[in-house]
Amino acid sequence: MGAYGLIRAVVMLPESGAYLATISGFLALFGMLYGGLLAWRQSDLKAMVAYSSISHMGIVLLGIATLNEVGITGAVLQMTAHGLIAAAMFSAGGLLYERTHTRNIQDYSSLVSGNAALYLIMTLTLLAAMGCPVQLEFIAELHALIGGFQQWGFLMSFSA
Repeated sequence: MGAYGLIRAVVMLPESGAYLATISGFLALFGMLYGGLLAWRQSDLKAMVAYSSISHMGIVLLGIATLNEVGITGAVLQMTAHGLIAAAMFSAGGLLYERTHTRNIQDYSSLVSGNAALYLIMTLTLLAAMGCPVQLEFIAELHALIGGFQQWGFLMSFSA
């Protein structure tokens, strides 16, 4: 809801949005990188989903900060994709916790032999969260990055 409110504020106050666009872009870049690094280093499944959400919201902020149609489209797509994927990841994580009574990712190594369907769902959900091609998250991230390249040019190579 906060990102939607930010989109509405940028549309209603375009001069303020333009004034804060560069600062918002750098904050988005920091959030994307820092959230991604923290998610990468987690062994707790819930913490990994939470930190990846920080990274995904950085992409949303980047799309909004571009102040162009492609970037804002990417931000809206990212909000939708993240809502669906995060719900699926928390649901699969809850199912895994109920079966194993642990959230440690290293303890899930024997899932393939126990329940292949749950393993497949969890794998597809994690691939979608990483933004693999042919997934909605990839399309949203691509739109946000293209909007960023239109706004800031070569400086977007750091976030790409």
